[in-house]
Amino acid sequence: MRRRNFLGSLLAAPAVLMVAGCGDSDSDSDSDAAASPSGETSFPVTVQTAYGEVTIPKQPERVVVLSLDYLEALVGLGLKPVAAPTGYPFGSWLTGKIDVKDTSVFSFPNPGREPPIELIASMRPDLIVGGVYTVTEDTVGLLSNIAPTVSHDDIAGSSRAGAWESLTRQLGAATGRNAEADALIAKAFASIDDVKKANPNIEGKKVIFAGISPNGIAATIGDRHSGMRLLKALGFDQVDLGVSASEYAGGRASLSLEQLNVFDKADFVILGAFTNELRDAIKVNPLYTSLEVVKSGRVYEIDLEGTYAFNTPTALNIPPILEGMKPALAKVV
Repeated sequence: MRRRNFLGSLLAAPAVLMVAGCGDSDSDSDSDAAASPSGETSFPVTVQTAYGEVTIPKQPERVVVLSLDYLEALVGLGLKPVAAPTGYPFGSWLTGKIDVKDTSVFSFPNPGREPPIELIASMRPDLIVGGVYTVTEDTVGLLSNIAPTVSHDDIAGSSRAGAWESLTRQLGAATGRNAEADALIAKAFASIDDVKKANPNIEGKKVIFAGISPNGIAATIGDRHSGMRLLKALGFDQVDLGVSASEYAGGRASLSLEQLNVFDKADFVILGAFTNELRDAIKVNPLYTSLEVVKSGRVYEIDLEGTYAFNTPTALNIPPILEGMKPALAKVV
């Protein structure tokens, strides 16, 4: 079963033309990087996707992006989109590299689960990429008729820290940027190892990663979820919520707000929310404020951008979201 986002289906989005550069700035060297890519990939290349192997005949120049994880991976590889999805809560790790208010780039609303096939075709892409919640079994054939379509299942797989690793390698191969992909992955793992080394106190401690939705609490269970796999890579163990496999909801348990006391089973809690209003409301919930884990400062309350990032880690967002955790981690004893 494919993992489903506790925020609801992640919003999908289209289109990007890979033209400019690498690195963290939009300097003149960006165009040089586009003209002289890393060069170690010979095309055609064949990559494994969620729906089988896909062959890309030449190095892509026009790439349609249908999901936030691929957008962050693309930008992390140093490729600057000229068209991309709107409607996501973009984090600073992305907004620091691209102007998300540039309507010539972020030029159409997020299409939800149904990508705009005619619009995508009109962009004459030579590669389409997106997660399985946007490139679905129903749409992959239509998209593949337009251009080679690369997708990735967001289940954590064999990586020690989540699906983002294989997604980044996949996109690096598909775009001829293997070296850039390796460097981006290495930077993310370095941040994981640095936090683990600086906080030996968290080894073996119990963690809950949950989100507040209008219907209650969605608590992550099982290590198929990349957010939980990332926390395990830091040394945490999951709290046993007493939920059986039949109660899995794509790797999450659905709990009521009256069950907030389950948080006191944890040494550390990461708490996101469907909206910032829900996050603010939980802070004044009497049951929540009475919890020992809350009173001791061992809850890392994250905004909507952070919730998306922990729910779907990427090589680009892992270093900053781990940096934000450090003050709360220091209180775990």
